Amino acid sequence: MKFRYRAIDPNGKKVEGEAAAESRKLALSNLKQQGLRVTELAQANQASKATRAKGKISREELLLALSELATLLKSGVPLKDAIDSLIGGERAAALQVAFERWASGLRQGESFSGALRDSGVPVPEYLIQLVRAGELTGEMGSSLQTAVTQMEYEKQIATEMKNALVYPAILCVSGVGAVLLVFTFVVPQFQNLLEHRDKLPALAWAVLASGKWVNSHMAWLVAGTIAIALVLIRVFSLPAVRSRFMDGLQGVPVVGEMIVEAETARWASILAALVGHRVAILDSLDLAKNAVRLPSRRKRLSRVFGQVKSGIPLSESLKENDVITNTGYNLLRAGEKSGDLAHLLRSLAELHSESGRNRMKRFLTLIEPLAILLIGGVIGVIIMGVILAITSANDIVF
Repeated sequence: MKFRYRAIDPNGKKVEGEAAAESRKLALSNLKQQGLRVTELAQANQASKATRAKGKISREELLLALSELATLLKSGVPLKDAIDSLIGGERAAALQVAFERWASGLRQGESFSGALRDSGVPVPEYLIQLVRAGELTGEMGSSLQTAVTQMEYEKQIATEMKNALVYPAILCVSGVGAVLLVFTFVVPQFQNLLEHRDKLPALAWAVLASGKWVNSHMAWLVAGTIAIALVLIRVFSLPAVRSRFMDGLQGVPVVGEMIVEAETARWASILAALVGHRVAILDSLDLAKNAVRLPSRRKRLSRVFGQVKSGIPLSESLKENDVITNTGYNLLRAGEKSGDLAHLLRSLAELHSESGRNRMKRFLTLIEPLAILLIGGVIGVIIMGVILAITSANDIVF
């Protein structure tokens, strides 16, 4: 098989080319014997596949690979060797190329957190921050495992939410379809009654007029709906837009509280991991702040960082800037007094995680009956309008 490589020759010049070998390890050995310092080595056909499969790394594959890497690191395997062992596995081509980029960055003297960011792998910001913490403390395996655990938790929450929204989504689609059927096949049969508006009840006239307008502009409605959906998908694919949108939802009852609970739990969990890995409190606050997605909360945490730097206790600063609740304040104050801040931060994270999950379950439980009431109400109003039009037809002289 052939491998494409990039390397540095004995004169310090960058070179690249192809090498034939039975395995990657043998290719690497042959190139080293030629006096080349290899910075990147990938199987030629995998590289072309990865180019076509760019951005196609599934979350499940990524979680599995990161979990394997964390296990290897916790077992004492050096980082470079652990990443090299991942390269030989049977995985998607795009993920293989990501491993190659990680290994290449490390060989060039780059930090793993920098190589991870530069590789373009779709990982959350807090994972990179925790990897940086692991680099500072020498406990990369534990830091990476903490990040993987958080990613698995968020994946589970997202899966639960998607599953719970399936039935309401089906109800809404069915309801819209039913309304369109009524407007398309039933309402047109009574459109001649619109000429006698003065003898029609207001509801009957509104339903018939709406049906006539929908039938006249059906193509534009369908095209407009598709266009709006595509634009919204494109806009909300931008992280900055999603962050601002979620920030604006903080004031919405139930939904806003759920978002705040999730952000507080994530922040407390990451801060607990950093403090637990003996990262200085100011460095921990700075790293944990960067993992927060909501701009308004990030600004508050920036103020907290400045106040703690000036000597104000963390718990008091967090309470003053409305970052945590009274319960959280009491937990952190106890942690500061006992010297076990990491444990109390983990307790705070668990408290908000459980509370946020319960809020989400209550919210999702309400969606189904609300969807039924909404769709049923709309269809009921339309049917009532049609019935009123039918009964009014007896009073109209044609």
